[in-house]
Amino acid sequence: MLFIKSMNILILKNPYESQGFGGGEVHTMQVANFLRKCGHKVYFAGSCKYLLKSAKKDKFEVERINFAGTEAVTEFAILKFLFQWPFIKKRYLDFLKRYRKEKKINVLYILSWNEKFLLAPIAKKLGMKIIFVEHRLLERFIKSNPFKNWYVKGTRDATVIAVSNAVKRGLLELGVDDENIEVVYNGVDLEEFRGARSVSNKDEHSIKIGTIGRLSEDKGIEYLIDAAEIVLKKDINVEFEIAGEGPLYESLKVKIEKLKRQNKIRLLGRLSRKNVIIFLDSLDLFVLAPTHGEAFGIVLAEAGAMNLPSVVTDVGGTPEVVWDGKTGFVVPAKDSRAIADALIRLIQSRALRIKMGNAARERIEKKFDLSKMLNSIKRIVTDDS
Repeated sequence: MLFIKSMNILILKNPYESQGFGGGEVHTMQVANFLRKCGHKVYFAGSCKYLLKSAKKDKFEVERINFAGTEAVTEFAILKFLFQWPFIKKRYLDFLKRYRKEKKINVLYILSWNEKFLLAPIAKKLGMKIIFVEHRLLERFIKSNPFKNWYVKGTRDATVIAVSNAVKRGLLELGVDDENIEVVYNGVDLEEFRGARSVSNKDEHSIKIGTIGRLSEDKGIEYLIDAAEIVLKKDINVEFEIAGEGPLYESLKVKIEKLKRQNKIRLLGRLSRKNVIIFLDSLDLFVLAPTHGEAFGIVLAEAGAMNLPSVVTDVGGTPEVVWDGKTGFVVPAKDSRAIADALIRLIQSRALRIKMGNAARERIEKKFDLSKMLNSIKRIVTDDS
């Protein structure tokens, strides 16, 4: 019988801006629960209230950290951190020594920026395996960051999990060695995300197009609304629904009202996990229009698993999920006309929607199955090949 050593894993996250329970948090909880199911002990620490709340709900041992400060990703935060880091480093040294002694931690699984470049040398001295998880496109805020060389140095003793090849390219540009990077695509629970209705049975006389995402500048919702207006001006029987919350909610609401399209373009607010599935199952088309910063786009994979064709802008890792011309269309970012034209092509051809939707499901099954993701991460964490 093969003996597999039980690992003691500490998951650490201190966000600079908590944005709710999003794709990164879902991903982390899926990994934690799977590793525990496989016989490993998992602990959580940090200041991300959404992640810690979920971990506590799932009966993981949780410790809130109040000394980490904000992530050094803005000019002000960087200046502040330059003065604080010796104090923070000392507190973390004591913290990790305690966890090493009391919990026998042998794997440090780090999600946040400061901790990656600050704790790698400490963890190495304590004999811990180090894992950096990158859910974001690093080049967005690191290229000019004064701590980037510390980060790169830290990766030499770590395995860096990148959620897409787009993220990997950013890592390589920073100087991270290829041999230290593992691309592990986000995965979708193929049983959870399975359409209740056959694509071929959806009402061909009324087309519903939807998106899910944070209502922030980087998600390109304003461009999507402009694209929706172009489509609606053609007197096509179509409606748009936008699920999510964020700082642009009020301005987007005003924009829709000015267009007098409240009955055709609706803001739904934040949806629960259960209602996300119900929402996707009600759609004929999915659209995602980020302008920058989209490392992967897990919602695209979820939509594909529901047999939905997608229109997506060419940003970061999105073209790795949507196969242009096969499972949907990939169009330039910040181009409302291109978004509208791609939507119209799918609106006008039910056969094309069915063909691309079915191809999307097949692609997700082959490349983005949750079990494949979880087993890949387990192999990295435990060195179990």
